[in-house]
Amino acid sequence: MIEWILYPFLEAYIQSKFIKAGYKPNYLLLFFIRGVYSTLHILTLDISCILQYLSVVLWQACVFTLIFDPFLNFLRGLKWNYKGKNSGWIDSLPYNKYYAFEIVALFGAIILFILNQHERFDFCSILSR
Repeated sequence: MIEWILYPFLEAYIQSKFIKAGYKPNYLLLFFIRGVYSTLHILTLDISCILQYLSVVLWQACVFTLIFDPFLNFLRGLKWNYKGKNSGWIDSLPYNKYYAFEIVALFGAIILFILNQHERFDFCSILSR
């Protein structure tokens, strides 16, 4: 699943170049590209049921949330928790809710990674009960 961890770094790097050049992000296009890469990543995994699929997608979302914004801000020379005026809905949250969201994403990423890697935990067997 390491392939996915590289993606937020790559997208942040590319976005920082576009932003520094004066371009505004096309969020619909970026969301589509993330979805394509997410799908390609999932196709490389051995997924056999919808719960496995959902757990990987949630893990991807948690990891992206944790990496993308702080790294983009770092590349732009801003504080790690800078929230832009034209950013997504997460940046519109007050700081206390923003930090709570980030903490939930951190725990979600850790727990989902462990569950997805643990061979004794079988998401598919939950559905067959």
